[in-house]
Amino acid sequence: MTGGKGAKKRKNNPPEEKDPATAPFKDEEQDYGYIIDEMGDRRFQIRIITPQYVIDQMISENKQDISSEPQIILGRVRGKLNRNKSGKATSVKKGSYVLLSRRDFQTDMADILYNYRADEIEWLKKKKQLPYALVD
Repeated sequence: MTGGKGAKKRKNNPPEEKDPATAPFKDEEQDYGYIIDEMGDRRFQIRIITPQYVIDQMISENKQDISSEPQIILGRVRGKLNRNKSGKATSVKKGSYVLLSRRDFQTDMADILYNYRADEIEWLKKKKQLPYALVD
C-alpha cells in the first residue's frame, strides 16, 4: 500500500463537495471585493465590485456615472476565516473574490468575511450579484 500515513482514511473518506448555493449574498453593510495585492500580516488591497443588478438599474435610469473610478480599500482577514474546521489556513490570496464588511470607525478599511471559490463566483454571476464581465 502506498500513500503514507493516513492514506487509507483519505481514500475511504473523500472530501465533501460544497453546494455553491450555500455561498452568502451581501447584506446592506457588506460589499463584494477582488483582492489586488497582498500587504502581509493578513492584510490585502481590495477593489470594491458593484453588483450586476445595480449596474442594470443605473443603465435603465440613464445615469452617466456608471464607469466611475474603482474604489480600493485595505482589508484584513478576520480570525475565524483564518482557519477552517480542519485547522488548515484558508487560501485568501491575490486574485480571490471575497465578501467584506466595511468598518464604521475606519471608512478606508474592511474585514474579509468569506472567500469565494470559482464555482461560487459563477453562481453569483447567474444570480446577478457579480458583474458578468469581471476584469482580473
